[in-house]
Amino acid sequence: HIGQRQSLSCLARWAAQRSVAATMASVHSDALDARRQRILASQLKSMGYGAAEVDAAVALGAEGVASLRALPPPTGSGTLPDVQYEPPPAPPPPVGTMSLPSQSQPPAVDLGWLASLAAPEQECGATASASRGQRARAAVPSVEVDLSWMGCTAPQPSSGTVASLAGSSSGAGVSSGARHSFEAVATAQQQEQQGGRQRLLDLGYSKMQVALALDESSGDVDGALQYLQQSNPRVGAAASLAVASAAPTRAIVVGQNCILCAADSTGVEGLTCLAEDSHFVCNPCFVQFAKEQSKEGTIDLRCPAAPRCKCRPWPYAKIAQHLPDHAFGELVSCRERQRERALKEREDRLRAEASRFAAPSYWSDAPPATHRWKVVPVGRSEWAALAKVVALPPGNSLGGRDQRLAGSHSSFRLGQAWRIENRGLFAKYAAERQRLKSIIAACTAQGKRASKAKVRDSFWKALGNLTSGLDSDVNELYLTHGTKPDVVLSVISGGLNERYSGGIFGHGTYFAEDLGKNDQYVTEDSKFGDHSELHKELYQRVRHPGKVYYVFLCRVAFGHFCVTKDARTDESGASIWSSAQRELAYIPGLCPPEPFHGLLGETGGSIQRYREFITFHGDRIYPEYLLAYHRC
Repeated sequence: HIGQRQSLSCLARWAAQRSVAATMASVHSDALDARRQRILASQLKSMGYGAAEVDAAVALGAEGVASLRALPPPTGSGTLPDVQYEPPPAPPPPVGTMSLPSQSQPPAVDLGWLASLAAPEQECGATASASRGQRARAAVPSVEVDLSWMGCTAPQPSSGTVASLAGSSSGAGVSSGARHSFEAVATAQQQEQQGGRQRLLDLGYSKMQVALALDESSGDVDGALQYLQQSNPRVGAAASLAVASAAPTRAIVVGQNCILCAADSTGVEGLTCLAEDSHFVCNPCFVQFAKEQSKEGTIDLRCPAAPRCKCRPWPYAKIAQHLPDHAFGELVSCRERQRERALKEREDRLRAEASRFAAPSYWSDAPPATHRWKVVPVGRSEWAALAKVVALPPGNSLGGRDQRLAGSHSSFRLGQAWRIENRGLFAKYAAERQRLKSIIAACTAQGKRASKAKVRDSFWKALGNLTSGLDSDVNELYLTHGTKPDVVLSVISGGLNERYSGGIFGHGTYFAEDLGKNDQYVTEDSKFGDHSELHKELYQRVRHPGKVYYVFLCRVAFGHFCVTKDARTDESGASIWSSAQRELAYIPGLCPPEPFHGLLGETGGSIQRYREFITFHGDRIYPEYLLAYHRC
């Protein structure tokens, strides 16, 4: 029986190869002829004929080969005696099974042609060919095999695909049952080969490429696919998905019903979900389901029973096998659109995140690489707002014990104004502002909501549109800080440093909401040239107005602040200091601990006329405008 099965396998394989060869002949007849010539030449050389004689006979065609075979081979007779194989008597068929009529003689099948298939295609000389031919004939003799036992299980013939097989075999004919078995096996092989060829064509390869690939792989579809991928690399998402799905996985599920239309799955193509329940969806319902999901923007197709069914999405390689080209193309396009949309949203988020640290949009171009900052005269809209701020009537009397330069003035007038564009300094300020924002959000989440800091109404209204860029979440304010001409360039370059400041409220930087308070700490810049370095920066494009005083209008991130009147305790009586005169107390009940960010000095205790705003970290300050004003 082992010999019979091996013979059947060889015959079926030979039939499949003939089917592949027939397909190739319609596409690439030259390659097929060349292969046939190589096989014929290999057979003749294995019989002992010389290489030169064989090449000349093959070149002449059928007549030349016939003439050569009429001559005895120089190295021997070229034939071997037939070896007869006597199979054991066949057992009686089981009860209830079909039996075949007895044959007077067992059918004989000449398997000598297997020697030609085993013969190598390349030649290494006439002697080597002859020796290989002798080994092949010795290894594969002509065997007569009784295949009548196959009649009991052979299906009815569907075509005469292999009917000529018996006639082409040397010796006796093949029985009817054996012929039917050969036909069934060969038909199955042909269908598999044709299905594999069609799948390769569906991947986008040409008929020529498919035929050559099948030829190189001896009809093996997987081998042909590997050959095509290596020799014809393809690019594209859809092509990658199709290549991944080249192996046939379309299945006919038995014993289930479609969960959408309840159709019986017996004999119906479809796919099952990837969950343990393995819900079945027939192909027509799946196509409609995929179209609906594409319209809704869904790119991961799951079982229609979801969310009740906890299944994973189907891979695109599997989806591609059950959708027509237009439906699958729409699904891929939907996925690409969604990816582009997600990419755009991510870019918008990154842009918004970067904008938190970017310089204001109304700033001019960045300075040259040799300069870290520049001072730009303000435009008309900024000038109008700043002029109103300077012209505000003081909230209280002028002068006082801290006044550095006394005067008989009662009001102020703007003489010149500049915008300070120091991008490195602003980036530090923006980073600290963002940090305070996250801390205040944590405070709010823990029930420690920060109070809203407010400046006097007239000052806020005078600022007008300048306040539109402030972040109220961190109590960002515009506040004023008076200074002397000698330190203006230092502040423009490096910002305000709390280490050089001090007063009743500790070692911090002091701000006001009223120019009357700042006027106590300024000194006069009388004329152009008195401060050469400063005037070189400020008065290149504008004229020195003469007898001016300088004050900075600063952005201040005041954050979560506390209020005091006596510079020692807050409104609840608790101490305002965690480190005397240098760091404020911790916000009560906050975990992890965080000190207050700012201190508001109210009037009525240690101070009587003007409120003061104090911060103890220079990173929370950005001096954005420099104002030169006159006393009037």
